[in-house]
Amino acid sequence: MASFVSTVVGGIVGWAALFAGLPGWAFATGIVTTWTLLAITARTARQFVMMSGFSFAFLLLTWPPLWLAVGYTRYLITGEALGN
Repeated sequence: MASFVSTVVGGIVGWAALFAGLPGWAFATGIVTTWTLLAITARTARQFVMMSGFSFAFLLLTWPPLWLAVGYTRYLITGEALGN
C-alpha cells in the first residue's frame, strides 16, 4: 500500500510541476518524491528494493490517468486545455 500511495503522490507532484512550468525537472521531482516517501516508509534496504519494484509497476499504471486528472484540474482553474 505504501508503494501505491508513494507513487500516486509522486505522480501528482510531477504532473503538477510539469503544468506549473518545470518541463525539464517535473518528472525528476516526481521520482524523487516517490523515492523519498518509499525511503521513509521502508524499514530495511531489502524492503526498499521490493517496494521500488512495485512502485515502478504502479508508476506505469497510475501516472497516465493522473495526467488526465491533474490536467482537468488545471483546466478548471486556468481554463487552459492540455494541448496548449
